[in-house]
Amino acid sequence: MATLTADFLDKYVGKTIVDICPLKFGTIGDKHNHCAHFVGHVMKLNNASTNGFTCAGMVYSGKSHPDAGAVIRVNDLYNICIDIDEPDPLGCLAYYTLPNNIDKNGFMGTMSQKHVGICHGGYVYNYGNSKDAVRKDKVGDLAALYGAKTITRYTKLPPLYTLLTLEEIQALVPAPAKKP
Repeated sequence: MATLTADFLDKYVGKTIVDICPLKFGTIGDKHNHCAHFVGHVMKLNNASTNGFTCAGMVYSGKSHPDAGAVIRVNDLYNICIDIDEPDPLGCLAYYTLPNNIDKNGFMGTMSQKHVGICHGGYVYNYGNSKDAVRKDKVGDLAALYGAKTITRYTKLPPLYTLLTLEEIQALVPAPAKKP
C-alpha cells in the first residue's frame, strides 16, 4: 500500500481527469467539477467507503466495474470526515466554500461553490477545473477561491481510505482483450 508523501502526490500534478479516471467520466473542458473525483480516486473512496455519488454511476462502464468508481461530490467527502482546526502536516483534506454552505449542524450542503484537495506538508493537491489538471498550491493560496467570504475547513483523512497510484487506479478496469 502506498504512503501519503509529497513524492506520492507530486506524481499526480499535471494529470487530467482523463488520465486519472479509469471509467472515463470526465473530459477536458467539461462542465463537471472534478476536485472530489480526483481525491476519490487517489484514496479509493467508492461505495464501499461512502454513500455518495460515484463516477461509476455516471457512465455505462461503471455497471461492470462499480469498485473502480470514486466519489464525485465534495459534500459527500466532507460529511463523513472529522473536522480538525488546523491542517495536519502529515495529511488531511482541505475544503473551500462559502459560510452559508455549512448548516447549523456542521454539515456541508450542495451549493456549487465548494472545493476539496489533499493537504500534505504545507501544500494542497487539488484538481483545478479552470486548467483541467491536478495542481499543487500552498496552504492558504486558495483562501479567497470564492471571494472574500470563502471559508477554509480541514478534516482528518476519510475513514476506510486506501491510497492508489495512478497505475493501480487504471488497473481497476482491465484493458479489453485483444482480438487474435
